[in-house]
Amino acid sequence: VSLYGGARYSHDERNMRLTSGLGLAYNDAILLGCTDLEQRVSYSNVSGKAGLQLRPDDHSPFDGQWQSGFKAGGFNAATCGQSFKPEKITSYELGYKARLLDNRLNLAIAAFHYDYTNLQIAQIVGVSYSITNAASAKIDGAELEATLTPVTGFQIDGHATWLNARYGAYSNFDPINLAAGEQDLTGKRLNRAPRFSGTLGMQYSPAIGDGKLTLRGELFYTASYYFRPFNEPLDRQDGYVTGNAFVTYALPGKNVELRAFVRNIANEAIIAGIFTSDIGQTRLAQYQPPRTYGAGINYRF
Repeated sequence: VSLYGGARYSHDERNMRLTSGLGLAYNDAILLGCTDLEQRVSYSNVSGKAGLQLRPDDHSPFDGQWQSGFKAGGFNAATCGQSFKPEKITSYELGYKARLLDNRLNLAIAAFHYDYTNLQIAQIVGVSYSITNAASAKIDGAELEATLTPVTGFQIDGHATWLNARYGAYSNFDPINLAAGEQDLTGKRLNRAPRFSGTLGMQYSPAIGDGKLTLRGELFYTASYYFRPFNEPLDRQDGYVTGNAFVTYALPGKNVELRAFVRNIANEAIIAGIFTSDIGQTRLAQYQPPRTYGAGINYRF
């Protein structure tokens, strides 16, 4: 049985002098008169953690941990005197690890609960980037990781994650739908938080002469997720499956490695991010790379 704990004290000071700012009023750009506006904020915080580990044998530890965290607030420099609050989180985690089948199977299981206060959320209003605070948000989740080596040189590995990530008390204006007024976003799904995601990988590493060849394939799956807290249909990336493949050959001596790869084999169109422009009343999206392939040489000094 092991007990551990710790604490950290932090103090942040932020100063800003704003001489002018570009804002937006009913989709018309205006210049905000912030002549020599000086602001100063300071934040102090004590964060801590405490944990318990039970180790009935050398291969199967149980862990439980409580931890708190802090992220300082600050200013939205593009607005006239607007600031945002510090973000705080309290987390609870339980975990179990095991090595089974004569160490051929490694398992790691974890469950967690995250409780946010004043979660910081970024958005673009007009031509400016600003941060607002959600009063609260909660995330419940579980993870499973496994690595199986059924025979020497062959490995199967994967992980799966389940999330229930929701905003608590939170309301905000949608910059591209101001006519809807202030919207109650309580219960909406958090940005970039799919309910389920997972990977599956297989690799084979036969010895060839004095070198080593590794053939590896990977599949990644994610359920749908949103990029904005309003959870509109056009804010959503649908679920998808994508695959990668790698061929690696380590020359004798292990200093030189030759590698070839293909990523996003199926050439899926996957959105990397969405942001909005209330000037054009539209959404703008960036995409992840399409099918990409290449080769390289690594040399370790």
